[in-house]
Amino acid sequence: MYQEEYKRWLAADLQDADLNPELSKIEGNDEEIKDRFAVALKFGTAGLRGVLGAGTNRMNIYVVRQATQGLANWVKTQGGNQTVAISYDSRLKSDVFAKTAAGVLAANDINVRIYDALMPVPALSFATRYYECNAGIMVTASHNPAKYNGYKAYGPDGCQMTDDAAAIVYEEIQKTDVLTGAKYMSFAEGVEQGKIRFVGDDCKQALYEAIESRQVRPGLCKTAGLKLVYSPLNGSGLVPVTQVLKDIGITDITIVPEQEYPNGYFTTCSYPNPEIFAALELGLNLAKETGADLMLATDPDADRVGIAMKCPDGSYELVTGNEVGVLLLDAGADGVEVLRHLEGLLHRDVLRRVGVDGKGQPLQRDAALRAEIGDVPLRVNAGVRAAAASEVHRCAGDLLQRLLQRLADGDGVFLHLPAVVGRSIIHQFQCDITHIGSFNDAGRVIFPRKRARRDPCPARPLPPSSHPDRSHRSRR
Repeated sequence: MYQEEYKRWLAADLQDADLNPELSKIEGNDEEIKDRFAVALKFGTAGLRGVLGAGTNRMNIYVVRQATQGLANWVKTQGGNQTVAISYDSRLKSDVFAKTAAGVLAANDINVRIYDALMPVPALSFATRYYECNAGIMVTASHNPAKYNGYKAYGPDGCQMTDDAAAIVYEEIQKTDVLTGAKYMSFAEGVEQGKIRFVGDDCKQALYEAIESRQVRPGLCKTAGLKLVYSPLNGSGLVPVTQVLKDIGITDITIVPEQEYPNGYFTTCSYPNPEIFAALELGLNLAKETGADLMLATDPDADRVGIAMKCPDGSYELVTGNEVGVLLLDAGADGVEVLRHLEGLLHRDVLRRVGVDGKGQPLQRDAALRAEIGDVPLRVNAGVRAAAASEVHRCAGDLLQRLLQRLADGDGVFLHLPAVVGRSIIHQFQCDITHIGSFNDAGRVIFPRKRARRDPCPARPLPPSSHPDRSHRSRR
């Protein structure tokens, strides 16, 4: 079967000049042909990701066309603005794939808003919401090695596409022939017809203003005298990250020269993950030379950051995501601003799971799941409200434990979850939340004010009856 598909590609008039030499080179090599054609890249909630090259199991313009046709079929059932936002990073062929996707969407009479230069995932998410799009596409393979590229799909809320939507898109992809099934017009033709438009300066400015408005302590950076080294790791972060830093008042910024400009080959580090030492080595050396207080690095699509802080002895220590979370909680007004942000994410995720969007409009969700999850209110401190479900599961267990302990030792917290979610959290982290408070069948976890004992693991959990719910709520 895969041999027939290989021969079909070999005989086709392919528009990507890189594909024919590769196909000719592997002629007669069954293992190489099988690797490329025996299976196809599968579309899921994270979209597509694979090695660049020829075949159904590789990332190329034909696989991108097929995936975009499947997405277009789903978008056409959604009503709304019939618009999709697109961005891309510095990886090999990212710009080509982005324009290819735009051409498929335009041929399907779907409007496109595409960035005129590479921009990171958060910018794509923002543009999706700013233009009230039905979906968003980000061409990237995140922090994987240079031989990879990918295609991430986002829903109208700018978040990763839901399981249900991704399943429908995948079904539509399977109905589409990879070489001939997708509608397509050239990027230039789409622009000429007005179906493809660039993201405007108003959207970009709104993005920067939105980021600046979410400072935990506005104005602090302008007087801190912070000296910083930053590396975009040859990705998409250079322009937006330096702009944000300058907006909040950080002007003493030194860019790692070898990693400053976009380069999809990532020649300075084979694995551009800013959370590992090898990727930060050049930046750390420069930080030592300049005496920087802080060293930051972002991955190619700039949705992941690595941080190294200067220690009193002059050395630099890499900070984990869990540690950053705890520092952020300490930085704000008892962490309330950070909690609001985190809980906003949780609330959004649960709304999607129970079947409504942020405006209360129904989504296509499974009725049984809605009945099982139900409404999920969450109250923390001064009336901050949100909800908890799959986003909680993705939070690091260590951070969650420290967060819960901090709240337990502080002003107290009243947390109300349905039992199915509460038990899921306990199972996910293989920990017992009752060690800190109490957990009953209604899914209620209550942390008393100012526990005299700081040990997070008492011998037995306090029974629910020992926590006066009513008086606890009245104190807020």
